[in-house]
Amino acid sequence: MPETTPAPPPPGPSQQDLDAARSLYGSMLSRAIAKYKQYPKIAQMRGWEGEVLLEVHCDDKGQVLSTQVKKSSGHNVLDEQAMTMVKKASPLPQPPEILRNNKNLVILVPVPFTLEAS
Repeated sequence: MPETTPAPPPPGPSQQDLDAARSLYGSMLSRAIAKYKQYPKIAQMRGWEGEVLLEVHCDDKGQVLSTQVKKSSGHNVLDEQAMTMVKKASPLPQPPEILRNNKNLVILVPVPFTLEAS
């Protein structure tokens, strides 16, 4: 009887597919978090604007494990507000299926703070 070699495991998602899913999920989180935006009064009065880039660690169900500022807006009050927004938005929307095999998912989420011209 000839020896049979086991079939190779099916290929997992490509890096391109993972990057696209991560980017799409980051945009989804950005919208979910934006619902909790409150522009800090001091920042409004002083005309402070900027974008905070948050590194959000969550599990496969969308529970936030930790959040840290990856790139500051240049204003502590805006950075802290962005972190507060993530806490209020938790649990976050569940990640897409392609990303759920990772128990600790790391997503970069931009949180822009811009004042409307009046």
